[in-house]
This record gives sequence, C-alpha cells and structure tokens, in this order.
Amino acid sequence: MATLEQATKMDTTGFARADQGQYLPPATDPSLFPLRSAIRICPLPYLPGTFPSTNSIINYSFGGKIPQSRAPLPAQSVSGGGTSTTTVVSSSSSSSSSSTNNPPVSQIASISSPVLNPGNQFQGGILMAKSFYLIQLTVNGPARVRLYSTQAAQSADISRSLTTPVGLGTGQGIISDVEMDGAGTWQYVDTVGSNGNSPQSNVVYITIDNIGLASETVVASIVYVPLQS
Repeated sequence: MATLEQATKMDTTGFARADQGQYLPPATDPSLFPLRSAIRICPLPYLPGTFPSTNSIINYSFGGKIPQSRAPLPAQSVSGGGTSTTTVVSSSSSSSSSSTNNPPVSQIASISSPVLNPGNQFQGGILMAKSFYLIQLTVNGPARVRLYSTQAAQSADISRSLTTPVGLGTGQGIISDVEMDGAGTWQYVDTVGSNGNSPQSNVVYITIDNIGLASETVVASIVYVPLQS
C-alpha cells in the first residue's frame, strides 16, 4: 500500500502523527459568530421598501463591532386572546325609493230578497268589486245562493238543478253555487271571482232560491277581499 508521502507526493518533513485522544478542535474565534445577548430592538427612522414598513429593526452585533447586518421585524402578533380587526370602507352611489303598500281589507256585501215562497227564486245584482276573493257566505234560513260573472251566465243557469254539477272545462261564468239547509255560515275555500262584462264593472250577479218549507225573505251576506276595485 502506498504511503501518505507517495500518495500525495508531498514533502511531509516536519509532520508527526498525533493520537486521536489528544486531538483538540481549533480555538473558536467569538468574533465570527453573533452574540445572543447582542440582539436588540432599536428604533430607527422609517425605511422605505422594508417589510413590514416599520421602524423597528433587529441589529446583529458581531463582537461589539458596528452592526454588520440588519433584518426587518415580522408583523407583531396579537397576544392575550385579543383580535385584530381590519375595516374596509367602500362607498357607492345608489338611489332608493320606498312606498307603503297596505294590504286589502275584507268587506261585506249584503242583499235581501223579497218574500219567497218555497221553491221560488230571486235574481238580482250585488255591488262587490271587479275581481275579489270570497271568504264566507251567511244566510238567515234555508237557501241556495249562486254567484255569476255576467247576467247572461245567470240566465243560462236558471234551470240547472242542485243535483246537476257545473260542466268541467267550460266557461259558464258560474262563480259559486252553495246550498244551506238552515241559517248559518259557509266558508269558501280558494274561490276567486270577477265581473265578466266589457267594460268590466263591480257588479256580481246573484240568484237566491228558497229551499225551505216556509215563505220568507232571504238575507245573504258575503264577506270578500277586493282584488281589483
């Protein structure tokens, strides 16, 4: 095996082998490393372009010499459970207007027939609204009450018996057909009506049949909500 002198082709005169146990690392020059106690925060003027644009800079002093490097501080964190709030203010130009829309109020329309013998009927008109939502009907005795959108529809339906239903899919102008076997109130469900004349008016055509056993004047009262005045 080649010797060290042969391998390196260097003159080893003056060199001597040392034991590993006697090896000591070279002395450390403290001036080559920053001292921990030398890190300090000092106020400096505002430095443009630094992050985060503050005047607090950490100075590293090497062995008490003039600081040779500087590093900007990071943004400080909020301690003690506090929170940091950023408020963004924006402005916009807009215009608004407000109006008061009062809901419609229910109204009552009443009509009285002349004295009707059993089986007789009365045809007439009652003022309500051009279109409306029916709430309830009240009569003072046994009666059949029918409402129509036009007088022509009323006339065409005069002879239809109570047991004959209204034909489906046709426009007879029949708004409602209610039979009451005594004094009481009928509650309408999802019944909307309107006047079918041209021009449209607020008249609703009504037919009242006395289906009782005695002659009497039938009084019919209709509670409705006007949808179109």
